[in-house]
Amino acid sequence: MMPKQKALGFAIGWAGMILFATIASTSTLTSLSLQSLFAYDKAIHALLFGVQTWLLAKAYLLYPQRNYLTVIWLSALAASAYGMLTEVLQGQLTTTRTFDYADWIADTFGCIVAALVLLSYRKKDSV
Repeated sequence: MMPKQKALGFAIGWAGMILFATIASTSTLTSLSLQSLFAYDKAIHALLFGVQTWLLAKAYLLYPQRNYLTVIWLSALAASAYGMLTEVLQGQLTTTRTFDYADWIADTFGCIVAALVLLSYRKKDSV
């Protein structure tokens, strides 16, 4: 597998893991002994979607002729939109989960932090 495809595969795989974690019933998480992990719900949301932003940005920066700034912010926007989608799916497809704006805000916060970190590394490289 080529590096570009591998990097994009990681981003898609991570998105799948997020989807499972956000759509799975709470009883499934309990049976997997993951319930205690979600005691820090908002921090987990920020971390999951911050990593998603980083993975997307790194994958798309492997393609030539990509504008660094544009890729970073579009990756953050895409990850935030995916966060909104997971909240909508929780509200529509499950009976044990509900739509929560605060979760989406935490998702978006993680995306913005990841984008700012990526931008700060770029600035250090250019000095």
